[in-house]
Amino acid sequence: MDLSYNMLRFLAKQIFQDLLQLDTLILANNQITHLNEECFQGLNKLKWLDLTDNELNSLPQGGIFQALLDLHLSCTFLKIH
Repeated sequence: MDLSYNMLRFLAKQIFQDLLQLDTLILANNQITHLNEECFQGLNKLKWLDLTDNELNSLPQGGIFQALLDLHLSCTFLKIH
């Protein structure tokens, strides 16, 4: 699913809850500042997530990204602690 270039600022909780077969999610080139762990609930088949060029400064804690094979985070505001 490609949602890039949509000027998204946030993702609602459980927005993808009915997309259980989703394996690719492109959220690049938006204005997302925060990711809530609940918006990825149920996406157990998600393998490829592109968050390039967003305004993220942190990622959710927990195992929401554990099944991913590719995670793209270039051009974000993430800080490594």
